[in-house]
Amino acid sequence: MKSRKAKSYPRKCAVKFCRRKVHKSEKSPICSRHRARRWKERYPLRYSFNKLRNRARERGHEFLLTFKHYEKFALESGYAEGKGKTAESFSINRIDENRGYSVDNIECITLSENSSHHAKLPDDYPF
Repeated sequence: MKSRKAKSYPRKCAVKFCRRKVHKSEKSPICSRHRARRWKERYPLRYSFNKLRNRARERGHEFLLTFKHYEKFALESGYAEGKGKTAESFSINRIDENRGYSVDNIECITLSENSSHHAKLPDDYPF
């Protein structure tokens, strides 16, 4: 009589109420979405640095900051505690729009200041 192999079903994520599958080569009991969320919670400065660098690449801006420079800037300026999505949250602004992200070309301003910075009408606007 031949022996039957047990079917291997994909594992489910160990996070309560999550139904996503965990890839069988993964050692972690949680899915990739929850692994990414936990990493973001554990390393918030590293996460925001990577996000800023990736957005700069997408827009074609030069990015010369190192993580150590970014960390020092974020902690000294209060950006690390004040970043968010409200109008009074902090944002990183490039002082000279023609240059990329470097230590001497970034400043911490509120989102409302940053959006009003970029929303100025040209001098030759019809009204």
